[in-house]
Amino acid sequence: EKYEEAAGYMAMMNVKAADLVIVKAKTAEDVADLKAGLEARQETNAQIWSAYLPDQYEIVKNYQLIEKGRYLLYAVAEDAEGIAAAFEAYFE
Repeated sequence: EKYEEAAGYMAMMNVKAADLVIVKAKTAEDVADLKAGLEARQETNAQIWSAYLPDQYEIVKNYQLIEKGRYLLYAVAEDAEGIAAAFEAYFE
């Protein structure tokens, strides 16, 4: 109910922590709720990976969560910073 559009990617195998979500909130007021949901997702990912694979946990710890207007990006990836930079460049 709180978003207009969303796209996501998760690793197909549970030995990789890759997780990518881009979402467009319906209204500016919905952004905070969606962001809170993505922050909760990050907390869950951190709990899971902290006890599983150390190299993947490092990737999870270096996640990116960026807000641009009604858009949010949540990226857990080896190049999360590069993904974040591309996302931000789109809005320039």
